[in-house]
This record gives sequence, structure tokens and C-alpha cells, in this order.
Amino acid sequence: MKAMIAAALLASAAFADEPKLEPIDSKGMPKDYKVGASTRYALWQDDDGWHFRYTTSSDSIIAFTGTIQPAGGRISSITPRGTPAKGVKQETKTTTAPKYTFNLKINRGYEGGIDFTVDENVTAIKFELKVNGKDVPAQIYIGENGTHPKESPFHLAAKK
Repeated sequence: MKAMIAAALLASAAFADEPKLEPIDSKGMPKDYKVGASTRYALWQDDDGWHFRYTTSSDSIIAFTGTIQPAGGRISSITPRGTPAKGVKQETKTTTAPKYTFNLKINRGYEGGIDFTVDENVTAIKFELKVNGKDVPAQIYIGENGTHPKESPFHLAAKK
């Protein structure tokens, strides 16, 4: 009897570690995404990997902060995208980082972000995205339909 209880506890602990995936189709760039149109995150994937952008319509400086963390593997490559600071050259960075953390500030007309790939062992990706220190699921647009997650942080399936 004790062995059965121990086995049940171990099995439930294993399932507790599985991330709850948002049922969102992440394929394709959000249709209405435009640099500087509103304060938002845009997130999508295609045959080249994942694409992550943020922009704002505000004349004031807006702080975009967060973490992108793969489950079951690592980030394979990161390519900075967006409007670089004056005199800064954007280059591809190959990495085997366990996560990507950012804390960047922009205002109207600018865009930040990355393109990234994950290794074949990654099953899900956790996104924790904030604007001015607040969770803003309604300002996160995922996939061609621009679907919002129910909450932040959230998990998406790593493969489309």
C-alpha cells in the first residue's frame, strides 16, 4: 500500500512540472502589427524560428522587461532586431543560454526584439512580459490572429 501511495505521489509531481500551454496558434506575424501603432508585444513563429518584438505609440519612455525561458532545452541562437541605438551594429549571437532576459526602454517610433531558435529538446517556452513593471496580457499579440494570452507569465508550445 505504501508503495502505491509513493508511486501516485511521484506521478502527480511529474505532471505538476509540465507547463500548462496556452491554446494559441503562434504561426504567422500578427496581421495588425506596425511599429509605433500602440504599446504592445508581438510574438510569432514561422519556418525560420521565433520572432519577438515590442513597440510603443507613447512619446514617453516605456520600459519593456521580461524573460523568455525554454522548457526541456536551451536557446540555440539569438539575433537582435528592431531599431538599434545610434552607432550600434546588430549581429547574430549564437548561444546555448537557458533563457533570455531583457530590460529595455523605448518611445514612439522605435522597436526592439529578437529572432531566436531553440534546440530540439525544447517542448514549451515560458514568456514573462511586462510593460512599466506590470503584467499586460491584453498588450501581447500572438500569431497571425493577434491572440492574447489569458495571463502573464504564459507558456506556448515550442513547435508549431
